[in-house]
Amino acid sequence: SGQLPSFATCTSLVNFYCNNNQFSGQLPSFATCTSLVYFQCSSNQFSGELPSFATCTNLSNFRCYINQFSGQLPSFATCTSLVNFYCYINQFSGQLPSFATCTSLSNFQCSSNQFSGVLPSFATCTNLVTFYCNNNQFSGQLPSFASCTSLVNFYCYINQFSGQLPSFAACTILADFRCNNNQFSGQLPSFAACTILADFRCNDN
Repeated sequence: SGQLPSFATCTSLVNFYCNNNQFSGQLPSFATCTSLVYFQCSSNQFSGELPSFATCTNLSNFRCYINQFSGQLPSFATCTSLVNFYCYINQFSGQLPSFATCTSLSNFQCSSNQFSGVLPSFATCTNLVTFYCNNNQFSGQLPSFASCTSLVNFYCYINQFSGQLPSFAACTILADFRCNNNQFSGQLPSFAACTILADFRCNDN
């Protein structure tokens, strides 16, 4: 419990796990740990702003879920090897930064925060399998995910998305799709190509 001490002098750090404890307060900077590949601080009581991991250019797995982080989520644009990113169940707010340079991204979950504004495009993240942005305050048009042909699970429910729902016809292995509790309007696009779709929810729009 208590404050996590600094690991700034541990410049060869590759894997860092401190999950499932009762650490609290500000997360110290890991900016000097430029070899960091796997970072997990989930299921603690960390609060305040998340420090930048921009110098950790080899980062592939980042998990800070189930904490009390707040403020703007820093950019991970330099972390071009990022595969898994989980920041769900925190208090992040403001605009979600772009992950367009993270072209290896496979699993992305930012659900249950206070993100707002337009959702940035994930069109370059062509390996995306799971995408959850539910339970936020995103608004405006939902961007196209047509290039994300490996998409299996897609949740954007409980937001303020509006306008036409884009086509997911290219996502032929889509199994679970939930866009309920938004403000989508117009014609519902066809999901006929999604032949293994098992759970579909578009209620309350």
